[in-house]
Amino acid sequence: MDEDTSEVDLNFDPYESDSDYSGSEDENYADSETGVEDAIRSHYAKISLNDYEGAYEKFSSARKSKVTLSGWSNGLKENYRDDVTYLSVNRFDGDTATAYVEMTSYDKIKADIH
Repeated sequence: MDEDTSEVDLNFDPYESDSDYSGSEDENYADSETGVEDAIRSHYAKISLNDYEGAYEKFSSARKSKVTLSGWSNGLKENYRDDVTYLSVNRFDGDTATAYVEMTSYDKIKADIH
């Protein structure tokens, strides 16, 4: 496990719930922070399911311009699970939000046995 901080720009459609995490029947979904939380949880769930393409599609166009799918997913080869342990939406403004996320990322350990 590594403790690290990073910034990730994800797409968020305020009018569409992600079916992976939409526990809400809220008619005002577009005005809810739930959509932001759904997008974040879905991104990391897709990584845990080895659905790198699906997780990559959650990236904003600005993030995609900085990293390719193959380059980004190569860095995840040893990862087998990402658990979001704490999530708080700090700022929500229509189609832009800032969130604080704590997560535990589990990687396969390579043992060098002689």
